Amino acid sequence: MVESLPPFTAQAQKIAQRQTTTEASFFLLGSLLGVFVLVGLLRAPFTIIYFITGRFKQGWTLRRNSQTSEVTSFRNWRVKGSRFTISGLKPRRTQQLFIEYLYWYNRVALQSVWRCQLLTLAKLLIALLYIMVVILSLFWKNWRADEFLSRFRRPAFIATVQLPLMFLLAMKNNICGFLGVGFERINFLHRLVGRTVVLCSIIHAVLILKVQVFPLRELFKQSTFMFGMISLATMIFLTLTSIGPIRKRFYQCFLAVHVLGYILLLFALWKHVEATHLVSNFWKTN
Repeated sequence: MVESLPPFTAQAQKIAQRQTTTEASFFLLGSLLGVFVLVGLLRAPFTIIYFITGRFKQGWTLRRNSQTSEVTSFRNWRVKGSRFTISGLKPRRTQQLFIEYLYWYNRVALQSVWRCQLLTLAKLLIALLYIMVVILSLFWKNWRADEFLSRFRRPAFIATVQLPLMFLLAMKNNICGFLGVGFERINFLHRLVGRTVVLCSIIHAVLILKVQVFPLRELFKQSTFMFGMISLATMIFLTLTSIGPIRKRFYQCFLAVHVLGYILLLFALWKHVEATHLVSNFWKTN
């Protein structure tokens, strides 16, 4: 039989666990910011063109583009003598460097992997880097089995930290647009983040069931556990409905389920974690 720890020792362990979990969350945020900066540096020439040409001003509102509507058949760069034809003069050094960079960027980053047209080397590297960052965040000062069990809230924190990024990537006009990348090309990141959130939530639920000593029927009587299971069930249902064949065949149902499901998810998470009740805590402390 394991002897119970003194109250001050248990409190110290609880504070230490909270501190390491906070460190892991900041490590995840810092790593994601570093990845975004690295991708931004690689996409810097495209970003500069994106701003110089004024493309960043378009697409933010649902209105017709006047420049696109005025394009006619005779305004084509293939027409001989058109002002859109590439000049036959010797290009500048900066233009040569950009052309060479564009060539090697497309040659390396857009290279198909395993003969799959939808999976490029850039997507594979970003996905592996993101998964590695999440795994390191889960095991930050948390390598031993007993530590992993005692810090069962760690996967939940890691999942919660990723929620804002998942919501940002779900919008067509998101932060990646400033890198000159279209929504269709980075939509895989939204799916990847969503699945890592679900996976971290499942790990959190399994650890909760592992460390609990009460019967399962007694746990369901607790509102915290009940709303936690509602949150997990909602995330799993949203993941299943986002599978490619289901999403393409029933897209309108998929869209409605996603919007309503995320509203239910946020409400269930708010009820699951009492620490998020900032308004009620404010009135209790004042």
